[in-house]
Amino acid sequence: MTLQIITADCLSSSKHGFFTRHGGISSGIFKGLNCGAGSSDQSDVVIKNKSLVCDAMGVSSDKLMTVHQIHSADVIISSDQVIGTNPKADAIVSNTKGMAIGILTADCAPILFCDQATGIVGAAHSGWQGALKGIAQNTVKEMVNLGADISNIRAVVGQAERLRASANWCLSSIPSARLHSLFPGHCCRWFSPLLGFGFSNLYLKMSPKQDCPEKH
Repeated sequence: MTLQIITADCLSSSKHGFFTRHGGISSGIFKGLNCGAGSSDQSDVVIKNKSLVCDAMGVSSDKLMTVHQIHSADVIISSDQVIGTNPKADAIVSNTKGMAIGILTADCAPILFCDQATGIVGAAHSGWQGALKGIAQNTVKEMVNLGADISNIRAVVGQAERLRASANWCLSSIPSARLHSLFPGHCCRWFSPLLGFGFSNLYLKMSPKQDCPEKH
């Protein structure tokens, strides 16, 4: 039941991780680390999986804030008052020590943000709709509103759409006019477009570019 956690050097000042399906106690089609409370998985199993994630992050379950993701560009600022209320949004930012924030992804892209100087962090769920609406930019904006320095913010886009089937499904679900506006002049067949689009949006907001190797 060992969890697989992917980390990045440029976010090393804050405890963080991209969790894969490895580990966890879900079975059947949810086998592994299913943390989706909105799935048809057993609720007690999902709660246990979340507890495993919290243990890995060094926080208690009542200090983990998540949101009801709706493919929007809405960002929530975390606080003790909103934990457990499951507000509708697709990103969370926080400057509260001892609190964890988390988002869920399947064929969408997870993005983690950190200003290492101030300790202000963010997490965003970026599908094609959220990317087009500006979820990454809005997350950066809310971090700056909390006191982050935009020149210090680093962001890492996590794993998404590893399989051809997932990528094709995602692309086929995007209206053709939207697809051409996202990737003019490009033929997107099997690679994941969301990762590149997410980074292109972030790069417009944050400079200079910094290499950020992954660790497993």
